[in-house]
Amino acid sequence: MNKFTKSLSIYLLPVLGLLLYSCIDDPVSPNGNYVHISIHDEYGEQYYWNNSLDRFLISPGDAPITIFYQSEILLNTFNSPYSIVITSELEEIIYKYMNVASKDIKPLYYNYYSNYNNLQSFSIRIKIPEIKAERTEYFVNFISDLNYVQVMNQFTMRFGDSILYCYLKIPENNHSYFLSGKIMIFEAANWRHGNKIDYRKFGYKESDSLSENQTVVFTESDLEYDLPDILTNFKNILPTGRSGAGNQISISFPGYSKSADLLLIGGTSDNFDFIIPALPLENRIKFTGRYSGGNNSENAFRSELFELGENCIITHKEPISLVSPAYGDSNVTGSTIFKIYDDQPGGVYLYEFDINAPYGPLRIYTSKQELKFSEIITRGFEWRPNRQYVWFVRKFPGFANVDELLSSPYTLSPKYNATQSTEPRYFYTGP
Repeated sequence: MNKFTKSLSIYLLPVLGLLLYSCIDDPVSPNGNYVHISIHDEYGEQYYWNNSLDRFLISPGDAPITIFYQSEILLNTFNSPYSIVITSELEEIIYKYMNVASKDIKPLYYNYYSNYNNLQSFSIRIKIPEIKAERTEYFVNFISDLNYVQVMNQFTMRFGDSILYCYLKIPENNHSYFLSGKIMIFEAANWRHGNKIDYRKFGYKESDSLSENQTVVFTESDLEYDLPDILTNFKNILPTGRSGAGNQISISFPGYSKSADLLLIGGTSDNFDFIIPALPLENRIKFTGRYSGGNNSENAFRSELFELGENCIITHKEPISLVSPAYGDSNVTGSTIFKIYDDQPGGVYLYEFDINAPYGPLRIYTSKQELKFSEIITRGFEWRPNRQYVWFVRKFPGFANVDELLSSPYTLSPKYNATQSTEPRYFYTGP
């Protein structure tokens, strides 16, 4: 039995008392405050249940707890604004969204370290004319408004090769025998000589009935179009004291999902030139600049869209940082203030607190730059004396507040275009 099940009696028994207390001290609507909640995974997909043993435990604040097997619920939060706490019986993770006013929210709940959970493989075989060169590169891209993960889109081809693959991972609730979209391919000759890349043999085919393991054939006449290109400068301007962490250049297709983005190259320096193909489809250049600090967790990214022919320059804001408690503080109490520094207005902060196993992390989403430890302690993450904790903060600057972050699965939103993360610090609770 895990910690959430053990703690049910702690929170379910005093529900009546909590409600009576709330009626006295808080502005409670006589008709309640009903909120529609749909829970989504890291890919932005509403949960698809393939394990009848799993269930969510959700509560406005710490109680009352509602237990349910679905990923969608109409919940009475009693007050507005409110906080929502979400746990799961199979994942030792606690999510808390603070100071929410919206009547329709789409929170995320997921484990950072899961790898393609809730995704099913879908592959399409592509046949092209035999390669005549000793070696060349081909790009393959699937363009659709669906939500999916492209596992691989660049292939090294050698003399006599003629088979490519489009490898996709599809969310279980979207998995189908047929997909609708475009398959696009082109050759990038001389790929290893960056200033001499020759984009050619472009082609695409569109279908509303692509089946798994289907073979899509491109003939010589399908690949006659040689792509124009343009030499483009890319600059990633870093905050003082930070180091570049490898940047990415992609091609983005307006009107389609983020999943359709085509990664051209990653791991680049902070000031470089690169040849970009001019595709005969509406598209933008997507440049993602990254940096890191003295710790692997102290990192950031920022993505911006540019027109073909523009110089692509990203200038990072000054990073956020932890202020208090001090590193290694050994007497944290309920009144201790956890504070961050940020000189840029707006944004949503994710405070993450972790303690040694078997307890999972607590993730709090809020617009506040400081929290009391008594506000942090919550269901499943109770006070434990004389224990070591680790915390850090990540900022999502594209969102004005938690309500905007929850208006859609935020990983799918165009506003999810930057993050900043602090270094981690540890502290100890007092006796």
